[in-house]
Amino acid sequence: MVRKQHHHGRHEPRADVDFLRCLSQAVRLVGLYKAHHPVPVVALRDCLALLEAVLAGQKEFVLAVIEGRWVCDGTPADNGIQGVEGLLDDFRKRGLHSATILSGLRLDELAAFCELLSAPNDALAPADFLRQRGVRSIRVNAERFSREIAPSAAPVPAPPVESPITAARAARAYAGAWHQKLSGLPLGSFIKTLLDESVGDADERADIYQDVLDTVQRSLERRIAESTKTLKDESERARSERRRMENVVKTVAEGRVVVDKDGRVLMMNPVAQAIAGKPLADMAGRPILDGDPNRVVTLNTSDAPDSVEVAGDEELLGALRQATAIVEDEQGRVVGTYAVAPHAAKLREAAAAKDEFISSITHELKAPLAAIHAALELVASSAGLRLTPQEQRFIAISIDNTRQLATMINEMLDMARLQSGRLPMLPRPIALGPVIHEAVDSLRPWAASRRLNLSVDDAPSFSVIADHGRIVQVLANLIANAIKSTPEGGSISVRAEIGVGPRAGKAVVCVRDTGHGIPLEMQQAIFEKFTQAAPQGRRREGVGLGLTIARELVQRHGGEIWVESEPERGAAFYFTLPLSIGEQSER
Repeated sequence: MVRKQHHHGRHEPRADVDFLRCLSQAVRLVGLYKAHHPVPVVALRDCLALLEAVLAGQKEFVLAVIEGRWVCDGTPADNGIQGVEGLLDDFRKRGLHSATILSGLRLDELAAFCELLSAPNDALAPADFLRQRGVRSIRVNAERFSREIAPSAAPVPAPPVESPITAARAARAYAGAWHQKLSGLPLGSFIKTLLDESVGDADERADIYQDVLDTVQRSLERRIAESTKTLKDESERARSERRRMENVVKTVAEGRVVVDKDGRVLMMNPVAQAIAGKPLADMAGRPILDGDPNRVVTLNTSDAPDSVEVAGDEELLGALRQATAIVEDEQGRVVGTYAVAPHAAKLREAAAAKDEFISSITHELKAPLAAIHAALELVASSAGLRLTPQEQRFIAISIDNTRQLATMINEMLDMARLQSGRLPMLPRPIALGPVIHEAVDSLRPWAASRRLNLSVDDAPSFSVIADHGRIVQVLANLIANAIKSTPEGGSISVRAEIGVGPRAGKAVVCVRDTGHGIPLEMQQAIFEKFTQAAPQGRRREGVGLGLTIARELVQRHGGEIWVESEPERGAAFYFTLPLSIGEQSER
């Protein structure tokens, strides 16, 4: 094999150099993937194709490293070959100074050789490694070339082949002398000493020295960039894992408690206060681990992932653990939870029995209560003039109380039907204006008795898709709440308009009052069952189901309901309904 050289130090392409580059890439890919993976297989096949060009009818090809320089079949390769630095490191790491590749090399043998070069230092000896893999077409450290590299362009003849034992002894002696000479030298002096020994021409040494420094700098920059990217990727993965775990926990729990670094309570949302059975004022500043022993608390206030404190009843904790399973992916990362309520069958039976009891008792109460109400009204109308003012007042109070009891029973019955799915609903196109007037007119006498002004602002002329009776019920519940919350002399107004922006294609109905308002922390909780927002010292009216029923009915119409309020500045309840198809096309 003849190397052609030009005056500017550039060389024509050589097949052996191309083979070196391809082999270096194959070793890296085998280290990243498995040898049988499609990606390194492509590179291995390319190496076999280049090897055929290198052999060109010869029986073997000898690849050697002499004084840190590649020698291919006795011909030194150019200094500073790009893309083969890693391969030279792999040879040094495995203690190789030569590899003899025979013709007829198979793909699996070349793959085993690449696995050898990418294996850790504590792997088997190279020859034993290849022997165990059944590699017969590659011999390692079988030949040794002279350390003298001719600077001329003439080809360098291969020296006589030495025995493996002689070559190994010579290699150890040579390596020992060089190790003693180069030990402790700075990188620059290390490279300069090697060049002084191997390159005779001063100008060429200077060029090679600069090329080596440039290569080292690029390698360092590449390693730094790779390390930085790895750190960024690891950091992002850690943040992603944390967000995922937080989302998993937040999905299975509605309550929120904020604590300081020592585990003392700072904030609690209404759901958490309901769980604790105490308001935030009683819990603030207290360690959360010092709570009721009938509750279970787990807390980690340190950076150590295994430092978790647990407080609470052991039996309850055991029941919760037995009813909850952690869901992991194939890498062992937590991705969710799987849980059932302890004694789920008994809980379902109890819930069914409770619903059946409420349904039965409300039905049983309605008939006698209706009879009592009718009798009281008959007495008031027929004997009203013969009664004293005090007796008339008692009769009026009794009528009001029976009416309130009937409302409470109807709410409980509607709630039971909603939960069981037995509440009938027939949505159809209806005019919204008459529905609003019907609800307002039914409650205007009650509002007048409390000296409240109840009015409709700009009665709408458009239609919606809704169940007439259920929307009257929603409006009646909202107006009734407004009447209860507004002091004498106040006002309540109802209006509806076409939604815009994210609520386009829907009607937005608003019931606004000038009452005592609703605190921000209660504005979500008031839609839960048996929850009321009456001001301090004021008697609560009803059982706290009106807004819950209103929310369920609106949601079953495909709408949403919310409140906007500030304490002592009144409240505005909004809900949406879908416009009829004709109204949407006109808009």
